Amino acid sequence: MRAMHQQKTERLESNVMGNSIPANVLQMLQSCRTLPNVPGVVMDVFDLSQNPDLGTAKVAKVVARDPALVAKVLKVANSSWCGVWREVTTLSQAVHLLVPI
Repeated sequence: MRAMHQQKTERLESNVMGNSIPANVLQMLQSCRTLPNVPGVVMDVFDLSQNPDLGTAKVAKVVARDPALVAKVLKVANSSWCGVWREVTTLSQAVHLLVPI
C-alpha cells in the first residue's frame, strides 16, 4: 500500500515538473488521505495525453480495458452536449469525437 502511494506521488510530481499540475494543487492532493484511488486506466490516459504523438486509436485501446469507463465515454458521446446527428456506437468513434487531437 505504501509503495502504491509512493508511486502515485512520484507520478504526480513528474507531472508538476511538466507543468501539468500546479504545485499548490499537488501539495493539497498529497496531504489528503481520503481521496479514492485513481484507476490505472485513467492514469494511463493521462500519461498518453503528455505524448505529442497521441492518436485516438491509442486512447481507445487504453480506455477499452475498463468497461465502466467505456460505457461512460459512450454515454457522453451520445449526449446532447456533443450534438451528434447519429448514434455513436463504437469506442473509437466516441474517442475521436471527444478527444481534441
